[in-house]
Amino acid sequence: MKKALSVLLTAALSLGLLVLAPITAHAATIEVANATQLADALNAAGNNTIRLTANIIYDDSIYIDTAKTITLDLNGKTLSVNNCVALYGGAKLLLPNPASGQFNVSCGNYDTITVVVSGAGSKLEVTNVNYTTADGGDAACADWGGEIIVYGNVTSGRNSVAAQFDGSKITINGTLTVPADRPYITVGMTQKNATGYTTPTTKTGYRTYTDGTDTVWVKCNAHTPGDWIVDTQPTATAAGSKHKECTACKYVTDTQAIPATGKFIKLWGKTTTWLDNFGNWLLVIFCFGWIWMAF
Repeated sequence: MKKALSVLLTAALSLGLLVLAPITAHAATIEVANATQLADALNAAGNNTIRLTANIIYDDSIYIDTAKTITLDLNGKTLSVNNCVALYGGAKLLLPNPASGQFNVSCGNYDTITVVVSGAGSKLEVTNVNYTTADGGDAACADWGGEIIVYGNVTSGRNSVAAQFDGSKITINGTLTVPADRPYITVGMTQKNATGYTTPTTKTGYRTYTDGTDTVWVKCNAHTPGDWIVDTQPTATAAGSKHKECTACKYVTDTQAIPATGKFIKLWGKTTTWLDNFGNWLLVIFCFGWIWMAF
């Protein structure tokens, strides 16, 4: 009887511990093949991975204002959003493998922003961004500490991109195309044209546009080599090295060796140096001295 009670008490205690133990939520992987499934996945609670199983055209806007991380597994497919994407309050929409497909956002609504990311911790990763009309809005805006990374190109029929307030930043790995009569980039409250980048750059391979607080980096695709920079000084017997960098983005455009500083001459049919052939020089001096004494 006592043994049976002991077993029952142990079972009850174990069950109580299970009830009291906290339940840990694990991120889910949600597969989507159409716009309806994508909308449901975007609205799901928690941090999730959304995996595309087909190309999707999504005509609604994407609006996320809660601090959650959505990882978009393109899975070799293309997601085309024909509306605006807006992230607030620490929301993240990320591409873990941006080369595995495309996430393109295109919008032509009057006086709107194609992609906007606002607030510290908010972050968007996207392939291409396009503002299709000449009326009103911007192609991309990161503000109040938000961040946008564009792995492809940004094109706008009106205003370009803006990084404004609290260290907001935008990185463009492709090209940035805007009308000639519009500001190329806005950082803080400062508008900059294409040649208004800051040197030295703060990201190698990119042109840096900044007001000291907010920054836009644009991939440099037309390098301008500067003067030679010596990396290793040559010695009498060892060559050194030098390189040239793009004056805009510090990309290394050329490298060369610097010859050793020793005095090279031809002696007995070989290229040699003063230091390495001291014995040969003694022989030369002896021969000249013997000839001088003979005369």
